[in-house]
Amino acid sequence: MKIKDKSYLFRIGAYIVLALFVLLTVIWLAYFNRYHVLYYQEQMQLFRFNGFYFHTYWIKPGGIAEYIGAFLTQFYFYPWLGAIIIALLLAGIYLLVDSIGRRNGIIEYLFAVLFIPILLLMTVLTYPYFRLSYLIGLMVGLIGFRIYTAFKTSVRYLIGGLLLIVIYGIAAGNALFFFLLVLIFELFSGKGLHRYIYWVALAALAAIIPFLAYRFVYIVTLREAFFALTPVNFIHPGISTVAAWLSIPVIYACWRGLSGRTAGWKPALWKMIVSCVIVIGMCIGCMALANNRKAEVINGMAFSVQNNNWIRAIQLGDSYPFSNSLISYFTNIALAESGELPYRMFYYDQPGPTGLFLKWQESYVTILYIGEAYYHLGLMQEAEHSAFEAMVANPVEHNSQTLRRLITASIVVRDTALFNKYIRLFDHTIFYRSWANRQRQYMTSALADSAYVIPETPQATWCNDFFINYGKPEYILNKILEKNPNHSLAFEYLMAWYMLNKDINSMKKCMDTYFYRFHYITIPTHYEEALLVYQALNPTTNVLAQYPISEKTIQRFNNYIQEYSRVRSNPQLAKELYQQFGKTYWFYYHFRRPETLQKTEDENKY
Repeated sequence: MKIKDKSYLFRIGAYIVLALFVLLTVIWLAYFNRYHVLYYQEQMQLFRFNGFYFHTYWIKPGGIAEYIGAFLTQFYFYPWLGAIIIALLLAGIYLLVDSIGRRNGIIEYLFAVLFIPILLLMTVLTYPYFRLSYLIGLMVGLIGFRIYTAFKTSVRYLIGGLLLIVIYGIAAGNALFFFLLVLIFELFSGKGLHRYIYWVALAALAAIIPFLAYRFVYIVTLREAFFALTPVNFIHPGISTVAAWLSIPVIYACWRGLSGRTAGWKPALWKMIVSCVIVIGMCIGCMALANNRKAEVINGMAFSVQNNNWIRAIQLGDSYPFSNSLISYFTNIALAESGELPYRMFYYDQPGPTGLFLKWQESYVTILYIGEAYYHLGLMQEAEHSAFEAMVANPVEHNSQTLRRLITASIVVRDTALFNKYIRLFDHTIFYRSWANRQRQYMTSALADSAYVIPETPQATWCNDFFINYGKPEYILNKILEKNPNHSLAFEYLMAWYMLNKDINSMKKCMDTYFYRFHYITIPTHYEEALLVYQALNPTTNVLAQYPISEKTIQRFNNYIQEYSRVRSNPQLAKELYQQFGKTYWFYYHFRRPETLQKTEDENKY
């Protein structure tokens, strides 16, 4: 017996493709966006179970949707769970659009089109300012519209205004999204003057509700009152974000326009298979286009450095093929903490001083990361300063990343007031409560023993009063060494600073002043290379008599000079020289133009 109506094949195909989409999205997020999306978003907040925290959401438009989004985002603490939550929400949006469109009778044949909105939404997940609450708000608008379409005309006109009010109360600007869908629905539903009266009344209500909320309920801008949780109010929304929201009403309008014109459509197995292949192809293509390798590497390195995983940080940095100051910055921190900075610094890309200390910029990420080098140097005052400014600059809320740094720094310097101020916030969380209990134990031990050192945490470095000049960090490094003569990390950073700036005379002075304080078995390789450069620039000196540079390094230097002479007369040989000597300070000195930390007057206005 043959089944003439094969539309069921398209429905089966749609659900199979949806299951594959969920699987691919989970893998894509958990493996390729673990740090850039899941870790970053989880760190941007600190969800707490108390009335005050809920109140911070309640007092702004769309606060309920944002609160739900923040609640779900805390589960990103486990990346696989976070990836599953996002994938299921995207699948839920697909099913809602499918349920709405199915009422028009052609949805089975056009299921591939339904994936366009969720594929666009999947791509914008990688935007740094995109939050889960935006998906929640969109879903609230779709759920409201699905409820709306379930009622007959007489009841629908009464419930439309009520739904508009409820949706605004939950998801703010997505009430306008709901209104747009209602407008399209009513445009294709019946005739009569009453329809136009209803449009005008609903449009007036859609405008009045946000305005009244702006005047009497929320302390926000008029724009936020109208468009909160929609692309109009996003920070740098991008074309994909706007397209994701607009694609749903556009697709729905097309469905309504095609309604009743599909009688001659003949479903077939091969058409279903082609549709499935197209959707999977679009999914993989969108994932490839949206994949931000640089952001994933940078966030992965930040995570590794903050968790003292030096090998992982170095490996991640080495995997990125292009020059980037942040990647070099975290690589140098990892090399310094693992004792390899004087030996292997030039094995990795060095853009100059900006790869050792970051240039000041007014952004949450940069302000936070500037303090990372100073934190590892033991300057807890600057670590606290950077963490506090980053916390204030965070566009979301007081977040776990900066709060944990403030608490750790407060333990190191035995600042009980600062510690007690912030540690209680973690008592109202799910995933950080045990961490907070450990910090209390550390603080108790620190107060009982002045020599106590928190596991895997730098010791505090004390020096005379200072003001950090972010453009000239050598000042504070010298201050540290004056007060702490055995601070080897400060010495290695100071040497690296002079070498990266190609300040050979200051490098030599630093060696003469501080080197013999430390118990190096032999002179580190890069220091030998820099000393030979000094000897070449100052032929009347006798560096070899002062420092026992190895014969191997001297021979390599002589070979380099010979090859460099050939390259100067034939620049095409530079690549060949790099293959032989690219991991030496000599190559950096001759061929790299370092980026400086010095800024123009306008850039210094912070």
